[in-house]
Amino acid sequence: MVRTSHKISFLVGFIVIAATAMAVITVYSTEPVAEKDGATRSNAMPVDIMTATRSEHTPVITAMGEVVPAQQVMLRPRVSGEINAISKSFVPGNIVEKGQWLVKLDQKDYQLALQRAKSDLSQAQALLDIEMGEQEVARNDLATLERDVPQKNRALILREPQLKQVRAQMEQAEVAVREAQLALERTTINMPFTGQITSQDVNLGSQVSPADTIANVVGTKNYWIEAALPSSQLQWLARPTNNKSDNDSQRVKIQNSTVWGDGVTREGKIKEVVTTLDAQTRMATVLIEVEDPLLTQVSEQDADIFAPVIAGSYVRVSLPAKTLSNVIRLPVSYVRKDNTVWVAQDNLLQVITVSVIYRDEQYAYIDKGIEPGDKIITTNLAVVRDGAQVRITGNQSAQNQAHYKTDSAKNRLDAHE
Repeated sequence: MVRTSHKISFLVGFIVIAATAMAVITVYSTEPVAEKDGATRSNAMPVDIMTATRSEHTPVITAMGEVVPAQQVMLRPRVSGEINAISKSFVPGNIVEKGQWLVKLDQKDYQLALQRAKSDLSQAQALLDIEMGEQEVARNDLATLERDVPQKNRALILREPQLKQVRAQMEQAEVAVREAQLALERTTINMPFTGQITSQDVNLGSQVSPADTIANVVGTKNYWIEAALPSSQLQWLARPTNNKSDNDSQRVKIQNSTVWGDGVTREGKIKEVVTTLDAQTRMATVLIEVEDPLLTQVSEQDADIFAPVIAGSYVRVSLPAKTLSNVIRLPVSYVRKDNTVWVAQDNLLQVITVSVIYRDEQYAYIDKGIEPGDKIITTNLAVVRDGAQVRITGNQSAQNQAHYKTDSAKNRLDAHE
C-alpha cells in the first residue's frame, strides 16, 4: 500500500511539471515580434556650416595698462619768504587754469631790494653822464696839442679806461634791477599749466624756501596709458605716421568695465613705443595718449555718456594691428586643436590643418589650408572622425557676413565715441 501511494505522488508531480513546461513554451512561441515600418536610420551627423571668404581685416591687439599723467610736477618757490595770501582755487582736486596765482609771499623785502637796485642804477647813470662830459673836455684838450701823441697816450688823454669803467657799472646796475624785478615777480607763484591740484602742502604763515614743496599738480590736457605688450606682438602693431588720415584709423579703444561698466569706452592714440623692455616682466611698453582725460572740455549733457580716466587706474586697451590682406577670418572657436578646421565636403567631414598667421581674442586669421567657398563646420561635435558622414542643417554664411559688417560698423562707432 505504501509503495502504491509513492507511485501515485510521483505521477501527479510529473504531470504538474509537464503542464507547466507546456504553458511556458506556448507563451514564448506566441509573443508579438517588432517589425521595421519601412524607415531607414541614418548615421550622418547634423551640422551647421559657414562659407569661408577672403577679405582684408584689421586685427585687434588687447593689453592692460596703467594711467599716468603726461605732466606732473612738485611746485616749489624760487624765492624764500612767508606766505601771506592763498587763492581760493588752491584746493586739492580743483582744476586751475595756466597762469592763475596760487600763493603769494610777503613782498616787502623784495620791493625794498628793487628800490635799492633802481637807486644804484640812477647813480650809475649819473656817473656815466659826468664821464661823458669829461670825454668832451679831453677831446678838446687833445685837439689843442700841436704835436703827435702816441696811441697809448691818446687813450689816456681821452679817458677811455674811465669810460669803460662807468659803462660796466651802468650795466651791472641794470642787471641788478632786472634781478630784483624777477625776485619780486616770483613772490607770486602761478599755475605752470592747466592742471589739477593733487596736494596742498603749505598754508597761511608758512615759511618757504626753494627747497620746500608747495603743491603737487598734474596736467589735465592729456594723460598717458603705459600699456604692457609682449615683445612678440610689436611686429604686428600698427605704428603712427605723419599722414593724418592714417592716424585717424589708428585709434585705441579704452575700457574699464569694473569702474565704467560694460559698453562705456574712451578713445586714445598711440604716442610712442618704448624701445627698452621692462627689467622684471620683459614686456614692451606702448605709450597711449588720451586727450582731455577728466572731461574738462565736455558739456554737462555729453558728460553722462563718457567716463573720466583717473590717473593710477588700470584699463584695458584695444590696439590696432597691421591690416591683413587676402585672409580668411574665423571665430577662434572654429579653429580646433592643432590648428585644424572641420570642413564639410560632399557630406563628409574633413579635418584640415590650416596656417594661422595671427590670432586675437575673437578671431583667427588664416592664409593657407582652406579656400573661399569651403564649408566650415561650426557645430561642436563630441566625436570627430575624418571622413565621417555629416548632414548640413544650416548655412551661416549670410549671417556670418552680416556679423562681420555689424562688427566692423561697431568698431567704427566705438572709434568715434
